[in-house]
Amino acid sequence: MRDTLRSSLEQTRYLAEHEAHEAVILLKTRKLFEELTDRKRELVRDKIELLVTHGIQAVFGPGYGFRIEQAVKRNNVTFSYRVLEAREGEVLDTPLRGYHGGGLVALVGFLLRVVMVLFTYPPRRRIIFLDETMAALDGDKRGPLGRLLQELGSKLDMQFVMVTHSPEYADDADVVYGVRPKGKNSVLERVK
Repeated sequence: MRDTLRSSLEQTRYLAEHEAHEAVILLKTRKLFEELTDRKRELVRDKIELLVTHGIQAVFGPGYGFRIEQAVKRNNVTFSYRVLEAREGEVLDTPLRGYHGGGLVALVGFLLRVVMVLFTYPPRRRIIFLDETMAALDGDKRGPLGRLLQELGSKLDMQFVMVTHSPEYADDADVVYGVRPKGKNSVLERVK
């Protein structure tokens, strides 16, 4: 009887040690997957920051940047967008929602839409329609924006269809249509 109890106790101890070892492995594996997920998230975040910063700098100049801030609140990951602006030897770090400059905010919104299209649509279906999206952009920024659209379209295999009252964009467009009134109707004509 004693031998049976001793054997049963040893078997229980072995199983407990084995389960503890398995639990440690599972915990380490979970931690590894969390770190991989965090690393993947960091890589994607870095690429988004790079693309948006490039777009802002192409239009507004080298003194600007973009940053995504990540925080964990109540086991939920949250993100906030921040505009970096070099002014008088210091860098201003402003939440996008509090940024005063409609043109820059509209540009960041557009660039984030570009990111979403890149992640969700195959190359042959990457088209973004812009209907006066950049109306808040100052006139001197429209030429650089047109060149940025050309660059993004070429590098990302993406098309942009823009509806605008600003003729400055026509120089950088591949095709331009004009709309003019004809009686009670409108007529669409290819201009370029």
